[in-house]
Amino acid sequence: MANYEDIMAHYKREGWLIVPSYYLVGRANPDRYCKICGWENDRNGERECQGCKYLYSKEHRANTMVHGVAVCTMKLKDWQVFRAIAKQIVNHEEPYVTVEEFAKECKDHLEEVAEQEHQAQKTEQQKIDEILHDH
Repeated sequence: MANYEDIMAHYKREGWLIVPSYYLVGRANPDRYCKICGWENDRNGERECQGCKYLYSKEHRANTMVHGVAVCTMKLKDWQVFRAIAKQIVNHEEPYVTVEEFAKECKDHLEEVAEQEHQAQKTEQQKIDEILHDH
């Protein structure tokens, strides 16, 4: 089973997370459309899919769950990978990982990030306490 970083790298490399520029790929090239939602990048330069961003924000506000992971805790790219896996399954393609595998990796990653943030805040609080109270 692949780890979180490998999964994200795979879906980025395969063009699921960023939409190429309309001007870079040309009018006849279907790559200027998001593989997940079909949004067209009509700007100069690759960018995050604005269609996916909108759908993600709706699910984020509604606090929906994806295989036990709250959308409000994940980043847009996590949400896009879940959608990409589902789209591959619907299109009878073999996804890089299953939804269940990615859900586990995503949960583990979110817990790791939360722990790192907690440790950083704890360290900051300790420094503040030293400055204010150890004189």
